[in-house]
Amino acid sequence: MLGPAGAFACFAAGTGAGLLLRNRCHDRFHALEAWRDALEVMGLLLQEERLPLGDLLCQTAHGLARQGAAAQVRARLLHTGEAILSAPSLTLSQAYEAAVKTCPISGEQAEEQGHLILLFGQLSSGSAAMRHQAVMAAMKRFGLLVEKARSKAEDTGKLYARLGALGGLMLGIALW
Repeated sequence: MLGPAGAFACFAAGTGAGLLLRNRCHDRFHALEAWRDALEVMGLLLQEERLPLGDLLCQTAHGLARQGAAAQVRARLLHTGEAILSAPSLTLSQAYEAAVKTCPISGEQAEEQGHLILLFGQLSSGSAAMRHQAVMAAMKRFGLLVEKARSKAEDTGKLYARLGALGGLMLGIALW
């Protein structure tokens, strides 16, 4: 029916769909990496400087990349920091939860959101040493999540790419 050109088009469409699904699997991994990087910057700032929370979050955000998942994390941190600076009556947890609603991060799941809400709750009270300790603990948790997400993204991503190519090939043959 479709001939060789149609069969090739089906194969290309199936491969493209598989690659799109593979990229979506990698979104969580990239988001977790961006958060781990942000926590590393935040830990360094807490160790070396005594900044108010709003300034700490803004300085952390400025230390992140401006593309990909890091840009999304950067936007959320900036939103949270600016909210704290403009409305000091807000708690850090309230500002962060508002930022979650306005600055979505592709691939982010409830597990990491729970860790981050807990972290922002811990950052709003205690000494600088306690804040630094909370950030280091969150970095450790995110390190484990990154490794699990990397493994899952590699395995699942390869599967989606292969299934997409195979599905496109089978459709192309069936419609030839």
